[in-house]
Amino acid sequence: MESPARKYITTKDPEVRKQYNRARNQVKCLTNKLKRNHEKNLAHSAKSNPKAIWSYIKSKSKTRTGIGELYKDSENPNKEKTENDEEKAEILSNFFKSVFTDEPRRGRCQNFLPEK
Repeated sequence: MESPARKYITTKDPEVRKQYNRARNQVKCLTNKLKRNHEKNLAHSAKSNPKAIWSYIKSKSKTRTGIGELYKDSENPNKEKTENDEEKAEILSNFFKSVFTDEPRRGRCQNFLPEK
């Protein structure tokens, strides 16, 4: 059986899109209800089982730190990766230099800026 999403992609039928949207919205609604019920149960049992609520809070408050490893050669990703922060900074600097352009300055402030 083909999923409504795949079926819509192949047929572009608006009726199939409506079916997909209905199914997606039902799943999202049920998921949100289950999450809400789980959180209510945790809140009600907080006094008797503080470990459960703190475990849940900890799972929701994890943050990622730093930038992961980058490939030294973007043309050949099978090569080596960066080993330290300086290499990462250099790779990102080169990337952003290639993407952004240095446009000439316009406006009234141009006269007050030092010449390059």
